Amino acid sequence: MNMEITVLDALVSLLGEPVKVDHRGWATWYCPFHNDTGRPNFGAHIYDGYWKCFSCGEQGGSVASLSKRLGKKVSGLLPHYEIKKPEKPKINLVQEAFRLTQRNFSPQATAYLRRRGILMEFAHFMGLGYGFHEPPADLADGIIEEAKSLHLINEQGYWMWGHAILIGEPPTHPEFIQARFLSDNKKFRFLSWGEKIHPLGWWMIENFNPSLVYIVEGMFDMLALNQVFWRIGFKAVCLATGGASPSAQILEHIGILAKNRQIVLVPDQDEAGDKWTQFILLEAPKARVIAPPEGLDPDEAIAKHGVQWLKP
Repeated sequence: MNMEITVLDALVSLLGEPVKVDHRGWATWYCPFHNDTGRPNFGAHIYDGYWKCFSCGEQGGSVASLSKRLGKKVSGLLPHYEIKKPEKPKINLVQEAFRLTQRNFSPQATAYLRRRGILMEFAHFMGLGYGFHEPPADLADGIIEEAKSLHLINEQGYWMWGHAILIGEPPTHPEFIQARFLSDNKKFRFLSWGEKIHPLGWWMIENFNPSLVYIVEGMFDMLALNQVFWRIGFKAVCLATGGASPSAQILEHIGILAKNRQIVLVPDQDEAGDKWTQFILLEAPKARVIAPPEGLDPDEAIAKHGVQWLKP
């Protein structure tokens, strides 16, 4: 009878204990291929075994390739053992709850979007929602149980996305949901659930097939640029990596886009934005980089200076 160890077990046997494992299934170590100091730059995905160093560029697609590159065998992996790929968290029934949030905008949420320069008609086009704090009475059977399994409901029975602007990827039947809370006083401004495989906005790539793709870090930067394109009929799409440390899968999809599309990077003007740019240029070396004026974030630059600075 075959016995199984997990991908993470195999990675630990090759690399030791990780510095951290995030909610996306991305584990980080100090790179075994170069003198990695300061921030750990080597990462591997505990579901599929994809690995990469964002400093020296070493990368591979499996635990087997890492084992071969290191010249080490996975400890305890005998011929009758198999590396087990764990099931990734899925969103299924919760999609129905997300659809309820798309019809649930409060005056507070509307005012917040207005302050961020987002029109309500565009919010509806993008399928944005507003998270409820207590579950509605008309939720279908099984949704509460699935939401608890995704850590979407806390021990007190309240939904963790309460009082937040929500975006789903894709918006009609999301496999990934990100929340941006209206209050900056919360411990976390952003939370997410589900499997984040693509950059936010990827559904527009599949629907509109643009030849020009802008890429930004944040959710509201992405919304601001796409709203401008939507209003003036400009044939481009903007995607967001959802932060300054894109996952390996997101970087891989950006690399795929870069093979037959023009890529324009619009980073935040800070140290994290510089690092983000370096990550993406490894996958899309021909991408053009446009810095927003006056050191502003992209959405702030659009609000203050319009769109002329965005021309590639």
